[in-house]
Amino acid sequence: MKNHILRIESSINSGISGHGSGLIEIIYSFLLPEYKINFFDTIHVNEIGNDLKESVLKVGRNVYINLWWPMSVNFESVKEEEKKFIRLRLVHHALMMLADEDERINKDALEQIRMRILKNNFNFEFVMEELPNEVLPDIEAKLVVVPENSLFNIFLDVYKMKERTCRLLIYQGIPVPIYLNDLFSSAGWKDAHHLTISGSNSEVTIKVDFENCKIEYQVQGSTMLKAPYFELFKSYHYSGEPLDVFVHSLNPGRKVVVNHEV
Repeated sequence: MKNHILRIESSINSGISGHGSGLIEIIYSFLLPEYKINFFDTIHVNEIGNDLKESVLKVGRNVYINLWWPMSVNFESVKEEEKKFIRLRLVHHALMMLADEDERINKDALEQIRMRILKNNFNFEFVMEELPNEVLPDIEAKLVVVPENSLFNIFLDVYKMKERTCRLLIYQGIPVPIYLNDLFSSAGWKDAHHLTISGSNSEVTIKVDFENCKIEYQVQGSTMLKAPYFELFKSYHYSGEPLDVFVHSLNPGRKVVVNHEV
């Protein structure tokens, strides 16, 4: 499964980070490795004010890019559709700044990525994991994420003889890549006809019967609030004291994401 490589951040009020930025983050997190730009664990693109100096700082396998982006209007007042294009321009500019500092990065590849995003109008389907069936070689499953501006759709696709025979929507989550490995990093065939999907922080195991194209959600253990982590990142708004208490137990990075998106 791909890592959450690109992070969009902002050090100013009404900046470009926040709701909707996850779409650009996940697109670049998948496309950069595809174009052989896979030298870094994370690339932080941080929007700064014009009172600070633009910079590119490498720390081990992480990169921090600070750049100022002039805006004639308050970003929050911009229509959601236009925000995507503004974020794309800013991220592309930041990566070109990085290419000036790192000769391994092909600027033509960055331009190809930008043009591909525009050609696709930000619409992509990314395979998070391919799951060949060792018992039945003609059968293969794929865990797929289809990101949108307002939510991420997670599908399980099953193929027979290279033809898709089943597509199951297994999760609709808030539009940030941070939870994908937490919930879906462990997937495999239980036997010739069934597979399971779970993750390092998930309390839920998803069981798939591909012959009947059915899924079953099995909650592990018993708590006052069943599967709080699994429920927390769903695209609909949560409410209620138990889940609020659970949010406070998260590490700071995930707590910020949840409080900003839901």
